[in-house]
Amino acid sequence: MALRPHTVTSAPTFHSRQFLHRPTFPPKTTLRFRNSSSSTRANSLTAEQVSFTEEENSLVEALIGIQGRGRSASPQQLNEVESAVKILEALKGVPEPTSSSLIEGRWQLMFTTRPGTASPIQRTFVGVDFFSVFQEVYLQTKDQRVSNIVKFSDAIGELKVEAEASIKDGKRILFRFDKAAFSFKFLPFKVPYPVPFRLLGDEAKGWLDTTYLSESGNLRISRGNKGTTFVLQKKAEPRQRLLSVISTGTAVKEAIEEFISLNQNVGESELQEGEWKMVWSSQEETDSWLENAANGLMGTQIVKGNEQIRFVVDAFLGLKFSISGTLVKSGSHTYDVTMDDAAIIGGGFGYPLEELGSKFQLELLYSDDKIRITRGYNKILFVHVRTDGLKQKHVRNEVAMANQKKENFSVKETKPSIRAMKPLHGPTTSFDLVEEMLYLYVRIEKARGVPVQSPLQVELKNGNYRGATTTVAQTPQGEFNWYQVFAFTKSRLQDTTVHVSVKADGGVVSKCSFGVSEALKRVPPDPQLAAQWYRLADTKGNGFGGELMMAFWTGTQADEVYNVASHSDAAAAALSPDGLSSICPRVYHTPRFWYLRVHVIAAQDLEINDINNREQPAQVFVEASVLDCNGVLDCKLITKACSTKTVDPKWNEDLMFVVAEPFDATLAVRVFEIDKGHLGSCEIPIKSAGKRTDRSPAASLWYDLKIMPDQATFASKINMRISLDGGYHVIDEPTEFTSDFRPSAKILWKPPVGTFELGIISASGLSPTMPKTSVDTFCVAKYGPRWVRTRTVIDNRSPKWNEQYLWEVYDHCTVITIAVFENKYLLKGGGVAFHGRIGRVRIQLSDLDLNKVYTNSHPLVSLDPYGVKKRGELQLSYRFCPTSKFNVYTRYTEPLLPKLHYVLPLSVPQIRILRDEAVKLTKIKLERAQLGEEVVHYVLFDHKDSFSVRKAGANYFRCMKLLQSFSLCKQRFDQLRNWTNPYHTGVFTIYLIAALWFPSLALAYMFFMISVLGAWGYRKRPRQLPHIDTELSQVYNVHRDDINEELNLLPAGIPMERATLERHERLKSLLLNVQTTLGNFAATGERVQALLSWRDKRATLLVLNFSFLAGLLFYFNPLDLHVIFSFTILWIFRPPYFRGIDLPSCLHSFIRRMPSKMDSML
Repeated sequence: MALRPHTVTSAPTFHSRQFLHRPTFPPKTTLRFRNSSSSTRANSLTAEQVSFTEEENSLVEALIGIQGRGRSASPQQLNEVESAVKILEALKGVPEPTSSSLIEGRWQLMFTTRPGTASPIQRTFVGVDFFSVFQEVYLQTKDQRVSNIVKFSDAIGELKVEAEASIKDGKRILFRFDKAAFSFKFLPFKVPYPVPFRLLGDEAKGWLDTTYLSESGNLRISRGNKGTTFVLQKKAEPRQRLLSVISTGTAVKEAIEEFISLNQNVGESELQEGEWKMVWSSQEETDSWLENAANGLMGTQIVKGNEQIRFVVDAFLGLKFSISGTLVKSGSHTYDVTMDDAAIIGGGFGYPLEELGSKFQLELLYSDDKIRITRGYNKILFVHVRTDGLKQKHVRNEVAMANQKKENFSVKETKPSIRAMKPLHGPTTSFDLVEEMLYLYVRIEKARGVPVQSPLQVELKNGNYRGATTTVAQTPQGEFNWYQVFAFTKSRLQDTTVHVSVKADGGVVSKCSFGVSEALKRVPPDPQLAAQWYRLADTKGNGFGGELMMAFWTGTQADEVYNVASHSDAAAAALSPDGLSSICPRVYHTPRFWYLRVHVIAAQDLEINDINNREQPAQVFVEASVLDCNGVLDCKLITKACSTKTVDPKWNEDLMFVVAEPFDATLAVRVFEIDKGHLGSCEIPIKSAGKRTDRSPAASLWYDLKIMPDQATFASKINMRISLDGGYHVIDEPTEFTSDFRPSAKILWKPPVGTFELGIISASGLSPTMPKTSVDTFCVAKYGPRWVRTRTVIDNRSPKWNEQYLWEVYDHCTVITIAVFENKYLLKGGGVAFHGRIGRVRIQLSDLDLNKVYTNSHPLVSLDPYGVKKRGELQLSYRFCPTSKFNVYTRYTEPLLPKLHYVLPLSVPQIRILRDEAVKLTKIKLERAQLGEEVVHYVLFDHKDSFSVRKAGANYFRCMKLLQSFSLCKQRFDQLRNWTNPYHTGVFTIYLIAALWFPSLALAYMFFMISVLGAWGYRKRPRQLPHIDTELSQVYNVHRDDINEELNLLPAGIPMERATLERHERLKSLLLNVQTTLGNFAATGERVQALLSWRDKRATLLVLNFSFLAGLLFYFNPLDLHVIFSFTILWIFRPPYFRGIDLPSCLHSFIRRMPSKMDSML
């Protein structure tokens, strides 16, 4: 029989319906099931009472149908469970769960995020549904214990691993495994578990955080020290118990009958659409494989909405058996099924099985959105579980529920064990802001006397950790040179010995070993340990196998070789050379950027055809482009058209570019006429341009224009002024989050005011950017032109970096940005084109006290289509140390930007264009150094210039809050008139009378009052650093479509016509200016309010001192107000000759340096 094409339809997207037999639960629901006296099984489906809230029920629903406690879960199922877990964790549950009696007792493990990579129990037993896994917690006794139990069956026995426990705080349990044993039913004694816990040291220790405990004590969510999430229940839901009985395979039919009797159908029911996988059938006799598949006794059922049904069974070698048919409802719970279109499918072709078919009646016994029980062919019972994901009503409303639960995004103080906070004993290093991490360093230099001539490789092994050098050939001197360093985390060492093997052609040639205890402790600035020759033994361990020069020592992350060493946790990842380089810490320094000003003046003797015979003047343009050293276009600008009837057009227009040192680019200038062609061009090396630091004009020069590249004579010329303006600061960051204000010319730099030290300690609760359970993260910090990147910690949701960096600070009114990313080389085997963005933190240096060490946990917050989301927390330590406090205070009266910005200002559109150019140039420079483009974009951009209804609304409410101060004055005046507070009314009345009798002292009274108000507000000063304010950002009061619009996402399934899109873009460009204006207005008002808010303590202290001294001055030297006002008017309207450079006033500069609430805006 010949092959014929067979239509293979993919599974459609099914729309869920309401539950058929399960009622909709109110927010607090109690499920009661009657006991069955006929059943005495241990896994009985009856229960006294199972109580879940609506949010808890969402998690239970997401867990039903997941096999292997998460091992076989699909990405969609993992996302549903993770969303439900986060909603419950935001609710908090029972406060201080470790102190509650509800945590006591025996808990059954229902789900875990990493059943294949955590403890030995998880690796071996957790993913097997046949076994039951429990955890016993007893913390209210003198002997506090936590035990993990794997119950194999009632007939076999169990494994119990016990740990000594203690309570650290209201959520964390510290434990240390101390004993374990197998208890078999057929043995009168216990079999010890073959793990020496006493020899494991810190590996036997751990902690467990209870992030949610239900008020009923039935549900618990915990997170372990290895980043694993656990979901446990004391009392399982009836469907969970039914699936548990099915997994054991004992007394399943009785359990199904009891389950059905407890959940009788009400009214008519329908067979729900979707994909359903069979997990159990009561088939006792065995037919042929094809007949079983045709009758639906195996595989997957696909039910479609047009009365179509299809059975699909995976056969072998990529082949599938498929049979389609129809179903017709014949009763309230019965269907007549006819299957008649069968084929064996391979790819897009099928082998028809024309003689195969069947007819039978299908009776629906129970159905909801997760599980279905039917009676079909030959009265066989079937249990199916839905596999195409949940579509319940509460899941559809998950976004609204998540947005209603307002999570805490505040900055929390931490207490890490760092030397800066609590000096420790032992050697000291400059790394006092991070926790000390011990490493075993091994430096392999060279080998000699090895009895082979082929290329060699050296492999280091400690337990399961391995490290290998590159394969090198023998030198003419008979040696093999490597000079590579390996680092083993000392807390994770699995053996007391490091085995060194020399390999050639895949086989071991010679070997040696050394003990970990033999490594000496080295603390910089001690000199590096000298390498020594070690004798190598042959494979039998007897003969001479050559010599290996190496050195090994115990050090910390302060060691010089830390940044270049190959770490043991990265050795297991199969990475490309770029991937290996991406996991090592690096420091990047962007070159200095300059503004290139091209002032196009005029041209002469242009060869314009028929210029004298035209009725309309010629439209002549000048195009200037910057080409890099490879001739690739970096930027291109065009002047306005010059309408001329002569061959000597004039423009007098500036074109601005951004160029980087060492100025190896070229400026290409072209003169052309629209629709007429090329009139001449020239190329000018940027190195030849003159540098200037003030507004003095550059030299005006004439440049020859060539029409052809090989033209020998020159007829046309162009007159231009080309200069490198070093008096500007090249803006490449958002103005509110700028980290540097220095001009490009180094000669104009002022001395630094201090240093800023940053310790990147660790992170916790990180969520992956891709649908997977592991997280491979690194941090990037940017301040000024210096970027740093930590090493990548592999497969850890709570990574520890403990790396410290230092920057020189030239202006303390600046911001440092720290961002967390997921390494793209470790996502899906390196197939992802960008690093995943997890979150970022910005710290305003002016908010910090001088010489104070801050240790805080900052939330990592992001905005996605589902609303605001907390992606984890980043633990940092930092301090700002000034070289002179006087220089810090005097910075407040200086202009924020260099003088040239005010003497020869740039327009706002120019600044936006030049900023985009600077960011593009930064991406190019850092991408060559293997720092991804998406990393630079995320650190430098804040999407301030993108339209957002949410931001516009937030800026509007900020303005309204400022305007409320006027109504507040009216309310205070009414309170004074009504004697609400007699003390305030008396003081104010005395002040008015004194001002009436002594008007010359009014200014003194005013400044005294400002001093009193500021000093009184000190008790309400901010106690913590600014953080993301969800109320201010309006993330809970915005429509979901507005968030999609902000993120440039189109509504799903709704086509957008081109005309609507164009109108939308015009509206966005129009409202962008309104949004920006509102934001700037609000920021200015907030800066004025910040004068007395004590957020910037030094600035507020200056205001108070100035006000108090001014009050004293006007008190002891009273002046007539007429004199003061007259002097003020004369000063404001003084002639320009007496003004000099029109820089901003000290008051303007002081207010401009005040912080606003922009850093609290998401």
